Amino acid sequence: MYTLIYSNLTSTTKSKVEQNKCFAEKHRSSDLSWIMNVLDDIMTDFDVAKPYIVSVYQQLRKVMTITQQGDENKEGFVRRLVKEMKTYEKRGGALMMDTSIRKRRTDHYKNSREV
Repeated sequence: MYTLIYSNLTSTTKSKVEQNKCFAEKHRSSDLSWIMNVLDDIMTDFDVAKPYIVSVYQQLRKVMTITQQGDENKEGFVRRLVKEMKTYEKRGGALMMDTSIRKRRTDHYKNSREV
């Protein structure tokens, strides 16, 4: 399966895959899950060439500064926003605080104030 996917990549995508620092090792072992993750990063435009925290910050910035384009309808805008939010949540964690995160932060704040 790995060989089938890799052999059918476009030259541009193939060069991006080959730029990954783990390429030589993973290519020798034909690691299917690795190539799928790398392709997901490439297709969602998540920059893995930069340090991880910088890439996550840039993705969060994309989400926070996204605006509706002049000729874009509401459906297209929401679809694009959700895509960027899912990319961030996959790489950077929860975008919107759920109750468990809020509780952990509240508990942490209370514990740090008691010391």
